[in-house]
Amino acid sequence: MGKRKPSWKAIAKKHFGQDSTYRRGDGGFALVTPCREVHFSLWSTPEEAQEQKATVDNTGCGGDCTPWRHYVLELQSTESALGA
Repeated sequence: MGKRKPSWKAIAKKHFGQDSTYRRGDGGFALVTPCREVHFSLWSTPEEAQEQKATVDNTGCGGDCTPWRHYVLELQSTESALGA
């Protein structure tokens, strides 16, 4: 039996830290809002993640929101670097 590939959520948690908060979704693109604490949601395409980022940038992610800190990260590009 081969080694099972970790979930996108597991890869994101490994990248952002166990104290990060998963919001929703599944996919290889993470929308990250690290304003007060690190929160992330997962999306299937970069377009979906960017669309949601635009919404969050306009509405805010919560207290102490600083929209210029929000970003989208392709998790596939971090997977090998993390040894996932």
